[in-house]
Amino acid sequence: MKKTLSIMLLSVCCALNAQAQLARGYYRVQNTYTNRYISIEDNNPEHYPVSNSGSVTMTGIKTYKPGVKVSTSPSTIIYVYNVGGNQYDMEGQGSSIHYLTGGRTYINLEIQSDGSYQAYGSYAKVKLYLKDDSDPDAAEAYLKPNSKSEKAMNWWAKPVDTGNEYLGILPDVEVGGKYYGTIYASFPFRLVSSGMKAYCVTRAGGSGFSCQEITGDIPASTPVIIECASNNPANNMILPVETDPTLGCTNLLYGVYCDRVSSRYTEATYYTDYFRTIGTSGGKLAFVKATSADLTEGKFLRANKAYLMVDPSNASDVLVLGGSTAPNPPEPEKEFTENGVKYTVGSGNTAGIANVGTLDPGYYEVPASVLHNNLYYAVIAVMQNCFENQTGLTSISLPYTITYIGEKAFAGCSNLSAIYAFMEEPATVVGGAAAFEGVDFEKCVLNVPAGCVDKYKAADGWSSFKNIVDVTGIREIKNETTGNDRWYSLDGRELKSQPTMKGIYIKNGKKVVVK
Repeated sequence: MKKTLSIMLLSVCCALNAQAQLARGYYRVQNTYTNRYISIEDNNPEHYPVSNSGSVTMTGIKTYKPGVKVSTSPSTIIYVYNVGGNQYDMEGQGSSIHYLTGGRTYINLEIQSDGSYQAYGSYAKVKLYLKDDSDPDAAEAYLKPNSKSEKAMNWWAKPVDTGNEYLGILPDVEVGGKYYGTIYASFPFRLVSSGMKAYCVTRAGGSGFSCQEITGDIPASTPVIIECASNNPANNMILPVETDPTLGCTNLLYGVYCDRVSSRYTEATYYTDYFRTIGTSGGKLAFVKATSADLTEGKFLRANKAYLMVDPSNASDVLVLGGSTAPNPPEPEKEFTENGVKYTVGSGNTAGIANVGTLDPGYYEVPASVLHNNLYYAVIAVMQNCFENQTGLTSISLPYTITYIGEKAFAGCSNLSAIYAFMEEPATVVGGAAAFEGVDFEKCVLNVPAGCVDKYKAADGWSSFKNIVDVTGIREIKNETTGNDRWYSLDGRELKSQPTMKGIYIKNGKKVVVK
């Protein structure tokens, strides 16, 4: 009898644990009291200060009643995954709760009897619950984790689907009976509704631009043009996916995740000479100079939209699809040299960096793409022997596009002390540890994207490194005097001074990471 009772109790405990465990995936998060949905409006961690007493400011996260904003904005899509026990991270708009709080906390989820959740973070022995504003009638509001009210602290986690929780494209323009919109999302996705197509812009100049259709799923952080099925977002559905594909070609489109404007929010200025927004000209799809109505508060790039970046010296005010000055691509070569660096050409406008010549001592950055004869190539490989015996090389960054490291690619790099690998999936390393023969695995620090340490520790070749750390950035800046140098956030926002919070920034035209 005791054994039977023990088995029953164990079964109940296992069932409760399974119920409490929220499955990894994409969700919308809706408050049970106000019915408003969470939307990440600001991804700058400097705007989420956590005090020594544990209180936190979260005015960069808003909530909205159901409507067009919720059903069409990537800012309402939250990727939730368990990091151990009842702790979860929530990602969206190129950031996460853990990152926004300076790595101080994750979210703890407590399931309620109705299947909803209460969510809280703990820091400095203070527990703060995720709460909406307690006014249930407001169309939009802000999170208030420091509120004493308990009315708006329960949340539904609703999986993103093709039903009530769909994500659709709201068209920007109509051309010849067809509708077009743009999107810039931090997650990979696929087109669901029939009659939809996705395009990247492969070249632009003079009075024209050229597009290339993307077949298959669209990679994360890839701004694209969407040919829609209709002017109704419900007929233009997209669905986030788990696997992030490689684009395979260069894309001249640009986007930002956030555009909320105030003393606390992140924004990116629209520069008339360098950006064009989607529009029409002469009955054709075009990229045109934006009017104030096309921008947030008349001067900032709109969040989650795609813009065309142009060379001011070779671009008119209006660039028409297939315009006469948009150059036709030349026949691809088997190899080419740019700036003294030799590249081997692959399929689908891809290339591998093959020979860098004799490098100056210090840091080297492998580019994510390279322009040759008006054709962009995505750099997806470091070829065999590419950096062999480069004894002056002390640190190197590998872009997110790299999927392949050739045999003995870094052999003999005896002074290499830091590798910054931006690939969320470890690249295949031919020959395993032999690709890094001569590198001091004890002293060389391998910096990888957030949440990817375990992947690299288990990957052939990468697992040889004894110091694999969770960092994003190109190189470390320690106690550097800025003088008259200017610092910018990644979305182009100029900062008042050298940043003190950990993160990745732009200084003198180069990306740097402040630790």
